[in-house]
Amino acid sequence: MNIVRENKDALNAVLRIQIEKNDYEQQLTEKLKEYRRTVQMPGFRKGMVPPGMINKMYRKPLLLDQLNKIVSENLNKYIQEEKLNILGEPLSSATEQKPLDLDTQEDFEFVFDLGLAPEIDVNISPKMKIPYYTVKVDDKMIDTYAEGYASRFGKYEPEEIAGEEDLLKGNLEQLKEEGETDPEGIMVESAPVSIKLLGDDELKKKMTGAIIGDIFEINVLKAFPNEADRAALLNVKKEDLESVPDMFRFTVNEVLRFQKAELNKDLYDLVFGKDQVTTEEDFRGRINETILSDYTMDSNYKFFMDARDKIVDSLKAELPVEFLKRWILETNDGKITQEDIEKDFGHFEKDLKWQMVRDHIIRENKIEVTAEEVLEIAKQVTLRQFRNYGMMSIPDNYLESYAQETLKKEEDRRKLYEQKYHEKVIEFIKENVKLDKKELSAEKFAELFKQKE
Repeated sequence: MNIVRENKDALNAVLRIQIEKNDYEQQLTEKLKEYRRTVQMPGFRKGMVPPGMINKMYRKPLLLDQLNKIVSENLNKYIQEEKLNILGEPLSSATEQKPLDLDTQEDFEFVFDLGLAPEIDVNISPKMKIPYYTVKVDDKMIDTYAEGYASRFGKYEPEEIAGEEDLLKGNLEQLKEEGETDPEGIMVESAPVSIKLLGDDELKKKMTGAIIGDIFEINVLKAFPNEADRAALLNVKKEDLESVPDMFRFTVNEVLRFQKAELNKDLYDLVFGKDQVTTEEDFRGRINETILSDYTMDSNYKFFMDARDKIVDSLKAELPVEFLKRWILETNDGKITQEDIEKDFGHFEKDLKWQMVRDHIIRENKIEVTAEEVLEIAKQVTLRQFRNYGMMSIPDNYLESYAQETLKKEEDRRKLYEQKYHEKVIEFIKENVKLDKKELSAEKFAELFKQKE
């Protein structure tokens, strides 16, 4: 077997893999013998099928499989040993690859087109000035967060008379056409009906002022126009709604009003953990820290976008454009067209150049990511997920246990490694450029992202 590389230019190369009969003959012969020993065919005992028949039936697919295996192994091995920095993946040459004749050919040549990554000079220094935006936390923002916590940990309390935003709970019973309840129809106990969310304005007015024992006739199609809400209320599948009649009787059993949690130590314990915060001043201070932490991710993301644009725009590097367009087309199995590629190639090219910059920074600065660092990220992700469900304080051993489960999934583990590499690259850039620090209000900060849309 022989491999020959021809550089067409600085960005394109052709790789020829030449396979002779002695490269595959022994393995092919062994495979055919194995098939003869194991194949079962009517009219022949196991292992006694004539070799000629086995050869006729299985030689070509086994030969093709053997050739593909040799090509795949040696192609990847050659690229690694020669330290070729390629873009995309090798493509079978559209102009030089000749058709294979498995009946008569003994020697074969496989020809591949390669797209080569250019040498790049990434100049990151204090001469490069990049803005870094932070959010100015004010009392209004802290008040909004405090109100949010009070709402999140609030609860419904019983009331005597329903207000226009209250929740009613009661028995919901299907009615017959003549207005009587249907004993064989749908009946839901403690069905929740939010007056505020009703789609029937007339019914809203009637239910405002309701007391326990009041009875209402409800057209559920009109009162709950959203199919998902209606199906959930009636405990039926969405696809079964068509067979459900419109009219129901609702008997009020409870009148409930939502009360926000009071801003006291009970709330502080729920939000930040028992005895972590004892005074309102400390509570507001911790909220201030939380806001800054929440916005840090956005600040870093905005910095990343600005840094990427500036660095990529300063990069003097050409790419093998035609090869890349062909690679995108062939590897997407007809999901995109040539027109789509032409339209979006600018974005793809920018992303690819950034990937080259990122890999260059990692390689040249010997940046590494440890398993411990990835575990810490997994714990942070897990903590955010718990907080989304209102669970603000989670013991570290529980976090680690959930994080370890996440890391058992190969795809999740790979993404977390990529995330940590990304963070380290951004941190490297932040430490080596001049930061033009700018503090903005939350409104002005949000506008920065709208400008990118």
